[in-house]
Amino acid sequence: MPRPIQPINVPLPILGHARYAAAGDIRGSSRPSGKGFTGDDILLFWTILDGARSISGERLILLQPRVKAATGREHLPRVEASLERLRGTDLMLNNNVMPCIKGWTREGSTWLIDIDRRVIALVEEALNAKAMASITPSAVRGLSSRYSMALFGRWAAWEASDYPSRDIDFRTTGGALPAYNVRVPLDRLPDVFGYYDMLRPSEIQRLLATASATCPLQRELYKAGFAVDTYLERDGIDQRVRGLDIWLSRITLDGGLGPLNARARHLGIASNAAREARDRNLIKSDRSDP
Repeated sequence: MPRPIQPINVPLPILGHARYAAAGDIRGSSRPSGKGFTGDDILLFWTILDGARSISGERLILLQPRVKAATGREHLPRVEASLERLRGTDLMLNNNVMPCIKGWTREGSTWLIDIDRRVIALVEEALNAKAMASITPSAVRGLSSRYSMALFGRWAAWEASDYPSRDIDFRTTGGALPAYNVRVPLDRLPDVFGYYDMLRPSEIQRLLATASATCPLQRELYKAGFAVDTYLERDGIDQRVRGLDIWLSRITLDGGLGPLNARARHLGIASNAAREARDRNLIKSDRSDP
């Protein structure tokens, strides 16, 4: 009988608030570009953070069987490429900018990964504060988009009551399978999807609006057991994109009619939000009448 795969334990501040940015091109630097950063890379980074809970010094010894069990990556060249993207990607959190990893080498089937002391400190602080979330690896494999993986991480933080900033309109249902409605202004989208450089409106529509055939969110998160719908908010006058409405709910439950019930709750949040929007517009109209 196969042994169960160990969960990945990740600091809540990183799940809830971290952003990822490709490192700048600096003359004379041997650091690679983190462009092409993926959701699979984030999963490997979370696996590294899990291992850093018991690190001695700043070098993590990570066995390939653990990497394979957590990420599903079996071929060493793919792991090497992912580590290079992590080496070329900055983690941004609480005004700190630090490399996801400083460097790596491999000895046989063992990875030796050098981690910035500030990243280790984040893990230590989360451990001391008991601010860690347990992620089931099988639930997040297949979230190849960095935006899907970041949104999943936000969900895990929200379940632990680590919510977005006050200027993001946030509401949730209670119960065993909570659902969320988040109305995010354009300039705060990076807070929810974990990126740094601002996306153009066409990129937002292509990557983050589920009505677009090229948007990965709905397709990938469904496999992870979530229903997600996102809608562009546009200015009524010139139709410029001014934000995104996100509805997110869990759609799986062991046995019974859990998926149907959760989907109904998800759709209920959407209809309630639409009704509230209409009510707000009516109130605004009444106040504007002379």
